[in-house]
Amino acid sequence: MKTNKLISFRNLCCIALCVALCTACPTDSCKDAKLRIEENSLEFSGSGGSSSVDVASNVDLKVSCEETWCTVSPKTAIGNVTLNVTVQRNSTATPRVAKITVQSVDCGISKEIVVIQKEGQPVGPDCDLNGNCLNVTPVDLNFEQSGSSNTVAVTSNVSWTAMSDQQWCTVSPANSSNNGTVNITVAENTGVGSRISIVTIRDNEHSLSKDITVTQAGNEPAIAVSPETKEVGSAASSFEVNVTANVTWHVASDQSWCTVSPATGNGNGKVTVSIAAYTGAANRIAKLTFVNSEYGLSKTVIVTQTGQNEVNFEYFPGIWQAVKLEQSNGINIIYDENIRILFTVNDNGTFTWEVLHSDPNALKIVQTGSLTVSEAAKTFVLSGTMYAGGEVLMQMTPITYLVTELTNESLVITDLSSNDKFSFIKKDKIRNARVSTVSISGVSFTFTSDVVLDATGNLYVSHLAAQGNSIYRVTPSGSASVYFSSSIISSHQMSIDGAGNIYVVENFDVGNGKFRVRRISPSGAISTVITGGVMSGFGGVAVNSSGDILYVSEYYHAFRLQRISGGSSTVLAGSAMAGMVDGVGTAARFASPRGIALDNEGNIYIADQNNHAIRKITPSGRVTTLAGNGTAGYADGVGKSARFNQPLAIAVDAEGNVYVSDNYNHRIRKISPAGLVTTVAGSGTAGNLNGVGVSAAFNRPYGLWVDPSGNVIYVADAYNHNIRRIDME
Repeated sequence: MKTNKLISFRNLCCIALCVALCTACPTDSCKDAKLRIEENSLEFSGSGGSSSVDVASNVDLKVSCEETWCTVSPKTAIGNVTLNVTVQRNSTATPRVAKITVQSVDCGISKEIVVIQKEGQPVGPDCDLNGNCLNVTPVDLNFEQSGSSNTVAVTSNVSWTAMSDQQWCTVSPANSSNNGTVNITVAENTGVGSRISIVTIRDNEHSLSKDITVTQAGNEPAIAVSPETKEVGSAASSFEVNVTANVTWHVASDQSWCTVSPATGNGNGKVTVSIAAYTGAANRIAKLTFVNSEYGLSKTVIVTQTGQNEVNFEYFPGIWQAVKLEQSNGINIIYDENIRILFTVNDNGTFTWEVLHSDPNALKIVQTGSLTVSEAAKTFVLSGTMYAGGEVLMQMTPITYLVTELTNESLVITDLSSNDKFSFIKKDKIRNARVSTVSISGVSFTFTSDVVLDATGNLYVSHLAAQGNSIYRVTPSGSASVYFSSSIISSHQMSIDGAGNIYVVENFDVGNGKFRVRRISPSGAISTVITGGVMSGFGGVAVNSSGDILYVSEYYHAFRLQRISGGSSTVLAGSAMAGMVDGVGTAARFASPRGIALDNEGNIYIADQNNHAIRKITPSGRVTTLAGNGTAGYADGVGKSARFNQPLAIAVDAEGNVYVSDNYNHRIRKISPAGLVTTVAGSGTAGNLNGVGVSAAFNRPYGLWVDPSGNVIYVADAYNHNIRRIDME
């Protein structure tokens, strides 16, 4: 028999009792000990769990498991017992085994239970075996070249950080925990081709990581040059070529007389082209080639240098602006914004020579007349009339000029009588006025009295009908809808300020002082700016860009211009007496002043209807006659030599050119800052005919609007019941 090394408390008591009674004790207390286990093995999945085992016994028991991932309870027991076995999640990819030992404390008997656990499994596709998860969506982001921001969603139950591997791609926030979003911002890509950044979302504690691929489009490789052609005279000269590029480039000339500097560049830049003097007779040509070998790009500039005997008078017609006068006495004049000379050469052999000053008090000098060209001698002769301030100053003595340089961009002429030399650049070509009819749906007009345009391209048309007046808004697509309506039958002249507010006048009982100026906001809200008792009947209205100063002309019982600011009205010029008198303030006289327009200097222009003239008022109230002389008629010319017939509406472009609807002449006229009057469009015969210039026909044009550049004019063609558009080509 095996000796039991464990002595229980019960045996000790027995021994003590036997000694005390002096009786014999049993020699083996484990003789009837028993220990039986219903199951000798347990199996668990990788995710772990709990199970129980029944133990039949009549002895003291001690229970233990050899692995920490396996726990059993209770640890000790007496007699029969149910053991609870708990197994943790298997965080490994392999199965594992543990042994539970159940043994008697005193009797040396024991049993084993084998615990088998399968390999571990992750809780999801983006989680580790311990259930730590990290996922992002989307994992690919694409951005335009201009740059912008986008977000990715983070699904997680851990703390994480976000980081980009490129400076042009930034992330926010840089760290967070659990679910959230990351904002990814990319800067503009000014480079060539696309670029890529990797944004990493990482959990450093558990080695979880997700990458987001950020792709941004780039610029297409390109080289552009301006000008692509250049004509120069025979004298030594230079000019610049503007290079617009996003790559490196190299430029070379194929002729030694034409050199370039610098010869290389990267991105945008300028190249100075130097031309040697030329004494040959025929023209010569050089080619400048700009190349980028990496992308196979190439651009050329063709340089033509005229020979000594070459002057191409095909380039002569146009508007030339003087840049320099080299006088024979050695004193040179450089022309700038303070004084300008415009030399206009027309195809029909006529010319104008305008001297314009920035000083409003300086006389405007205009020369008009005929121009005779001798191509063989490379000369031309000017003769005609000189005007100063709109009045005839003198008849010109014919002047002969020698053309020493003439290209499509530059003109150099020398006065053969004084040896003074003028240098010009071409300001513009002679432009044609193409007239068309604006296509408008949703309304049939009976009388169109005025038209304005807002900053978004919507037209506003004042429409007079038997039942009252309406203002229609016409979208750029030509769809019309009612913007404002009134039962009052009035001419409804309009003006628009820089914020898009429209000002419209109503006359509904002039004899009793019932008239008003209404303001309509872009949202359609209507308010009254001023009403009754201030004016004697409406003629025209104009507002400055900021909308705080309003001008209204009176033409029923008084012939004045009112200035309205801050709710108060003052007479700027004119009086209750009709007449045609230049002067200051109330000393001046008008006869039924109608349309009003303002220039950038604060000067006011008025269509003085019954004086058949265009008047100008300075901000201080000084009135002068810009064109016309009080006599009805039709004539182009300078100042008072020009004739109008019932001018009604007026508009001014950014350069100070004045446009007039010459109502009874059925024409649209233009007045230069120097007072030179020309006909833009209209044959003079009432009709409804589209065409170019004087081949077109109008029927009593009323209101008109011109864009600041003078390129587009809209006309309310009243008796044709439509809106006409004039494009300067």
